[in-house]
Amino acid sequence: MEIQHPNSTPLSPEEQQLLTTVRERFDARMASGGLSSDDVRHLQDFLRGHPHASTAVITAIAEEARQRFPGQGLINIDWS
Repeated sequence: MEIQHPNSTPLSPEEQQLLTTVRERFDARMASGGLSSDDVRHLQDFLRGHPHASTAVITAIAEEARQRFPGQGLINIDWS
């Protein structure tokens, strides 16, 4: 799934790799029943410390998570 936003620039190869890594984690969690609050916490910690976790990548990850795990309400990218 490609997520496009008006006036956005394409993700760099490094950002694309990060998105692929998170998608693989989502695939694994989908196979085992969904995201737990611990999974979300670990994902947030991973992204906060990752050098390629740009706003564009985090937004794409959050949007994809909402589509893959509807109704869970666990994805919040407002870290301020």
